[in-house]
Amino acid sequence: LLRMELEKRFMQSVTNRNYEQLEKTMDSFVDLELRTASRYPDLLKNRLVMHMEQMLSAFSISVVDYEAEEAEVVAQFRLLMDMTSAQQLRQQCTVLIRTLRAYEESEQRQKSDKVTKALEYIGEHFDDPGICAEKIGDALGVSASYVSRILKQNTGLGVVDHIHGARLQKAKALLEETELSLDEI
Repeated sequence: LLRMELEKRFMQSVTNRNYEQLEKTMDSFVDLELRTASRYPDLLKNRLVMHMEQMLSAFSISVVDYEAEEAEVVAQFRLLMDMTSAQQLRQQCTVLIRTLRAYEESEQRQKSDKVTKALEYIGEHFDDPGICAEKIGDALGVSASYVSRILKQNTGLGVVDHIHGARLQKAKALLEETELSLDEI
């Protein structure tokens, strides 16, 4: 029962990105495993590796096919395989969680910068009839699908919605500030 409760708390911590709780839960899990299976260190290692892999999966990090930015996180995960004692495993899991946290915070800042730059690009180029996710991505040095994904995730609107919104804002301003007809606008 306690193991199920810890596993539930572990996944809640991952979902909520609560790194302090994640570390505490992992420590409690190691303590429980040491009490119940102290004579089977490989069992402890296998369970910790499984949980850490689940954690990375929840962050969309694959330990097999990963991006260059994720390499340090994956390297810390792989070091788990070299650990032999419970104390080494505990320490390496803590290092992995902290490395993941640093990666995630860095990734969030980069996404935020990219979102801002994408919105600025749209604001400056909305009148270009050929504006699209691909052009925005080219200007930012990222793929069109990445631009679409980060805008949708961070603003709730897609690229086309932002382009149309910018065009509508300009049309509204022209209606209020000029004598142009609706057809001219």
